[in-house]
Amino acid sequence: MKNIFFTGCWLFGILALQAQGLISKPSYFKTELDSLLETQIVVSLDSLFHDMSDFKLSTKYLKEEESELTKAVLHRYFVSSIRRKRTFFKDYSFKLINLYETKKNNYFLTVVVTKLKSNEVHYIIDLLATPTNQKIVFFTPIKHHAQFWKNHTVGNITYHFRDTINLLNAEEFDRKNTLISQKLGLTPDSFDFYMCYNEQEVLNLLGIRFLSDRVGLTRNGFGVYTKTICAIENHEDFSHDVFHYYSGKVNQPQDRNWITEEGVAYLWGNAYYTDTNGEMISLTRLVSELNTYLDSHPDANLFELFERNTKIFSHIAPEISVRSAIAGVLAHEIENKKGQEGINTLINAGSKNRLETFLTATEHLIGVNKHNFNTRVKKLLKRYPTEE
Repeated sequence: MKNIFFTGCWLFGILALQAQGLISKPSYFKTELDSLLETQIVVSLDSLFHDMSDFKLSTKYLKEEESELTKAVLHRYFVSSIRRKRTFFKDYSFKLINLYETKKNNYFLTVVVTKLKSNEVHYIIDLLATPTNQKIVFFTPIKHHAQFWKNHTVGNITYHFRDTINLLNAEEFDRKNTLISQKLGLTPDSFDFYMCYNEQEVLNLLGIRFLSDRVGLTRNGFGVYTKTICAIENHEDFSHDVFHYYSGKVNQPQDRNWITEEGVAYLWGNAYYTDTNGEMISLTRLVSELNTYLDSHPDANLFELFERNTKIFSHIAPEISVRSAIAGVLAHEIENKKGQEGINTLINAGSKNRLETFLTATEHLIGVNKHNFNTRVKKLLKRYPTEE
């Protein structure tokens, strides 16, 4: 059956490859696959890259069951990266450097993408290929890479991990997943949750073996995309971005105020990053740290800290935002005084002029504005709950 399929596609393959020709092979390229199958994979791979070349990506060359996740990976790490560089596909060469069978009808391949002018490698992409419905389709190798990992389900979350899992953290994340979704009027989704050590491992897991934009960086995960999460620091709690995921389902991009979004993510979830001990950072902890900072800096101007997003938490984690912590405290007060309706108003304060629109919303909801900010926020910080 396989030989009939590929023999029937032989002429199409040769003609299509000659017409398109983005994908080439280096002189050292070798594969144990028969030439008919190799050609069909290369032709289909060429079609996939042509499909991405206008900075869009359909799912017609992707495996149906994995199409949305594969599309998200390729768009976020490859297509968007080329666009950010203000370059085009014609500025790169695409070489298929490896192709082999991993199991029956599954073929692992690697493409190296090189800038033509500088001859520098910018991307190395791994994909799996498989024949289906009279064509070759492609998908991310995440399940292939994690096939021998351990699995454990906690509520709506299926964890995939190498060694151990902290069930208390996992149960807390499942609880937050339910709570956040319900606060926004939604039913909690189920997620596949891959526990990784750092961003480089996340990239490899997804099939992005090398990405020049992210060289040496370790502090970002992946998700939530198509109900898939890849977290760093081997931590079980991804509730910060789960809030953004659910908020995006009910709030329009042009309305979402990202000072609010980050503040509520700190409040309902966490600060996203872990500390030097690998522990997730809570808003309660940050409020305590901020109060200590203010006690030791009595002349500090809270509004200036907020407006400038001054780095005062670098001893905990360099990425932590004082603006988001203060926004979380204001969101906590609004939730207490105005309920979920007040939070929805704050979230939808507007995406443009976000500082101004955020303060307009806080003044409307609880009377906090630029002029009374220092006094009012300092009082809120002092009475913020000390127990989580």
